[in-house]
Amino acid sequence: MIIETATQKVKGALGHLTWIFLSVLMHPRAVVAAEQVKIKWYQPQIVGDPERGAVHVMLSGETAPRAGLAVKIDQILQLKGGQKSQQNVQKLIQSCKVYRTTDASSEVLETLPKGGTLWVEMETSEWGKVQRESGVGYISKECLSPQSADGGAEERRARKRLLRTKSDEEGYFELQLRLPLGVSQIPVQIYKTRQQRRILQILLEVRSDGVKINAKVHKNLKLERETSIRYWIEGGVGYTSQKIDHEQGGKGALSVGLAALPSISIRGGLHKGRWGGAFQYTTMPGQPKEAQTNGEVAASNNYAWQMVALNGSFLFKEKLLFSKDQWFGTLGLQQHNLPFVDLSSSGSATFLTPSLMALALGVSVQSPFATRWSCELGLSYLYPVSSSGSSGVSFSVQPKLSYELSGFAYFLLNRQMRMGGGILRQTHSHNFDSTDSSGQSSSGTQSLTFYDLAFRFRYDF
Repeated sequence: MIIETATQKVKGALGHLTWIFLSVLMHPRAVVAAEQVKIKWYQPQIVGDPERGAVHVMLSGETAPRAGLAVKIDQILQLKGGQKSQQNVQKLIQSCKVYRTTDASSEVLETLPKGGTLWVEMETSEWGKVQRESGVGYISKECLSPQSADGGAEERRARKRLLRTKSDEEGYFELQLRLPLGVSQIPVQIYKTRQQRRILQILLEVRSDGVKINAKVHKNLKLERETSIRYWIEGGVGYTSQKIDHEQGGKGALSVGLAALPSISIRGGLHKGRWGGAFQYTTMPGQPKEAQTNGEVAASNNYAWQMVALNGSFLFKEKLLFSKDQWFGTLGLQQHNLPFVDLSSSGSATFLTPSLMALALGVSVQSPFATRWSCELGLSYLYPVSSSGSSGVSFSVQPKLSYELSGFAYFLLNRQMRMGGGILRQTHSHNFDSTDSSGQSSSGTQSLTFYDLAFRFRYDF
C-alpha cells in the first residue's frame, strides 16, 4: 500500500512537471523568444579620416528583411580611451591651471595658456576632467565659456538623438556612427514587430586604422556583390502585337496589324561594381490578322521578327529622385531580322525578313517601390548602321526615328530569384531603297512598331 501510494505521488509529480514544461514551452513569449530576429555582422568600416579624436564608423550586416534598427546616442558608453564627442573639444577663454583632483588646493600639474583647445569631460557642475601627458587632471569651469561648461544646446540635442534605419528587401542594413577612438559599448535595438524586439550590446574597439567588434564577423555579401563579378539569367514568354505602315512608290501602300503567341526571350548578363553587360535574344512570331493594299485584302505569309542585343551599362547616379533609385547609362548593338513588305505590281504582299543592325544609346533606372517589389524603366535611341536584304531582294535604309521603351515590375521571391512582368516597345521608322529579283528598283517609307507584353523569371548567381 505504501509503495503504491508513493508510486502514485511520483506519477502525479511527473505529470505536474510535464504540464509546467509544456506550458512554458508553448507560452507565446517563449515562442516569440525562439523567433527573435538575429543579426549577421559584417566587418565594421571607417568612413573618412579621423577628426579631433573621433571617426565615422559604418556598421553593416544582415538581418530579417524590412527590420528596424535603432541606436540611442546617449546610451553609448565609452569604456576606454578617446573622447565622447566632438562637442567635448573646448577652447579656453583664459589661462587655466590643471589640478590633480577636484580641489583647488591640490597639486598643480601644469598651466594651460588662453586660447588653447583640449578635450574636457564635465565631471561635476564645477570641474571638468582632462587627459594630459602627466596624467588625468581637472580644470575649473571658469576656464570655459558657459555654453561649453554645460555641454551646450547642441550637445544636449545630440544626446537625445535616436539613430534609426531599416534593412532592405534582402535584409542588408547600414548604421553610421561617430565614435571616439578607444572602446565603446553600443546598444543596438532590433525589431521586426513589437513582440519580436531585442537589444544587443556590442563592443567596438575604434582605432585610426581600423575597427574591431566583439562578435563573429561574416562575409560581407553586399560588398562581395559590389566588388566581384556577379552573373544572372532570365527567361520570358509573352504576347506580341505588331503594326506595319508601308508605302512603296509606284506599287501602293499597305497597313497591316499582327498579333501572335508566344514571344520568347532569353536574357543573361554580369555586373561588377558600377559596370555591367547583358545579352538578349527575342523572337516574336508574325501572323497577319488584316492587310489592306489599295483598299483590297492582300495575301501574306507568316514570319518571325528576331532580335539579338548586346549592351553595356554604367551606374552614373544614385538617389536622384527617390531614396534608392539607381540610374544607368547604356550603350550597345541590336541585330534585327525585321519584317519588310515586298509589294508586287498586282498588289499582293509578301513579308521578307531583311537584317538591320542598330546602335542603341540610352538610360535606364532601377528602383524599389514597395516591400519585395522593384521596377525597371528604360529608354533608348536606335540608329541604323547597316542593313542587308533577303530572298533575292536588296534592302537599304535611311533613318528617320527609331527608339525603344520598356517598363517592368519584379517581385523578389528570395535573394536570388525574382519574377515579374511588363512591356517592351520598339518603333523603327525609316526611308528605304530596294531592288527585287528582276532588277526593278523602288523606294518608299516604312514604320514598324511592336509591343511585347511579357512575363519574366530571373535568377541571380
